[in-house]
Amino acid sequence: MPSHIPTGSSAVAMVRKPAVALPILWAVVLPLSFASSPAASPIIRDSGIFLTGGRMILEGRMPYADFWDNKPPVVFYLDAAGILLGGRWGVWAMETALFAAALSVL
Repeated sequence: MPSHIPTGSSAVAMVRKPAVALPILWAVVLPLSFASSPAASPIIRDSGIFLTGGRMILEGRMPYADFWDNKPPVVFYLDAAGILLGGRWGVWAMETALFAAALSVL
């Protein structure tokens, strides 16, 4: 058997790490992200611009042709996807999941 493939107790330890790390990760992420949830924060400044851009994309408009901002277009497309998932709560859920994903690679 090749030496780079874990066997025995090291293989079991590798499987258990995500099982332990994921609940800890979510225990950190959820309280931190609640401050930016729709229940705790109004739509102001950048978040309002991103939501408006996302709604405009869902209406068939194109970034930089029909509306303009100095942010890259992916910001508006992410908000559009979040709006489809569940309005402001969908956007918040996507942001929280992406935040957790970014933390998990650290």
